[in-house]
Amino acid sequence: MMVHTEFDRAEVTPLVQQAQEGDDQALEQLCTMYWEPLTQWLYRRTGQWHDAEGLAQDTFMSAVQHVGLLRQPAAFHAWLFKIAHRKYCNYYFGSGNHPAAVLDYCLNQRRRGAVGNTNRNSQAPAARCPEEISRRSG
Repeated sequence: MMVHTEFDRAEVTPLVQQAQEGDDQALEQLCTMYWEPLTQWLYRRTGQWHDAEGLAQDTFMSAVQHVGLLRQPAAFHAWLFKIAHRKYCNYYFGSGNHPAAVLDYCLNQRRRGAVGNTNRNSQAPAARCPEEISRRSG
C-alpha cells in the first residue's frame, strides 16, 4: 500500500499560487491536505510517531517560509517531500540520532577503553550503548 499519493495538480497548483500571493487559507489547506501523507511517509522512515510528527512540523515550517521561492507551483508535492527527506537526513544522519551513528560512537568508546569503567563519576555514556541502541532504534 502506498502511503502518500500525489494530489491532483489541478487542485494543488492554484492553492500554491494563492499561498505564494499571501493567502493564509490556501496555505492552511495545503498543510491540511499533506499533513497525514507526509507524516506517514516520515514514520515509515523513522519508525517513531513522535519523530515523524516533529519532522513533519519542521518540514511545514520550512515550506511556509519558502513557498514564495517555489518556481513551479505544480511541483509542490515533490518539493515538499524533498524538504521532508532533507529534514529526515539531517536529523538522523547529521545529529547522531541514527542507530548506526550511536553504534559508531559506542565502538569508538570501546576502542578507547571507556566502556566498563567502574568509577560511577567517570562512567562514559558509551557504557549504556546496548540500552541506547535499543531505545533509539525502536
